[in-house]
Amino acid sequence: MLNAHQRPPNFLKDVYKKYQKLKGDALEQDEDIVDFGRGLSEKQEGLFEVTEWMSTEAAQAVYNAFMGEDEEIPLNLPDRLYAYHHLDLPGACILSVSL
Repeated sequence: MLNAHQRPPNFLKDVYKKYQKLKGDALEQDEDIVDFGRGLSEKQEGLFEVTEWMSTEAAQAVYNAFMGEDEEIPLNLPDRLYAYHHLDLPGACILSVSL
């Protein structure tokens, strides 16, 4: 468990320094950043698996409930939204359009 009064672990400081220094295009090309728009790298494909999907209608209903809007704001979504699960983060579910 992390203690707020202790120095952060070195691996965490190293990650912070790496991304603090990156500029523009370098960030876009960093293979450690998950970008579903460009597709997963070979390394990332081993960390994620598609375990379920959600219909556009269901995603629209969730969005409307979250926004609390009386009138529907149409979303431009594909027919199916795939749910990715990261193998190192049990229980975490990522919809690629939410990023």
